[in-house]
Amino acid sequence: QGNRLIWADYIRESDYATVLTYDTFLRTISVFGDAIPGEPREFVPSPVSDTIIIRQRTDVAFVLNAAMKRFEQLGSAPLARAWVSSDGKRIAFLQAGSADLFVRDVRTAVTIGFPVSSAPIRDIAWYRDSFHLFAHADDGIFFLDIDEKTPMYAPRIAEPARAIRYDSGQNRLLFTREDGSRHF
Repeated sequence: QGNRLIWADYIRESDYATVLTYDTFLRTISVFGDAIPGEPREFVPSPVSDTIIIRQRTDVAFVLNAAMKRFEQLGSAPLARAWVSSDGKRIAFLQAGSADLFVRDVRTAVTIGFPVSSAPIRDIAWYRDSFHLFAHADDGIFFLDIDEKTPMYAPRIAEPARAIRYDSGQNRLLFTREDGSRHF
């Protein structure tokens, strides 16, 4: 992430992991946050280096609270998938066993959850302002307006698709339908 390498050092005897960073510019190694329980499985990709999400083997996830330099559990159930906004300020995530979409403000740690569709959500694409996102469900593509407290509006903007991708530079949503046709 940027000019830093990030990895987790897991100690089986204690069942805790420590996150370490190597700054390629300064050539220094630092401990990042406090130790977290469980064996790490993966880091969730993030466009900014201050937003770090670690997914454990048990699918419990932890997010770094950069202001407090500590990790906090992301959600109350095992993580299904997570997407970090382009500015790193918000995390959209799905929890195992829940059809709701959750959005967490990284700075305040406030998490809101809401139903988007009656069908399972397949994918998320953040809009460039980090206050809106596209939710791709089995019954269509929805555009969500999210503020600090609650989702405001979630209209269905397209029929179901096989895949979606948002290009923030050109402000376009590309989606591929089940028949293979592509639409902007």
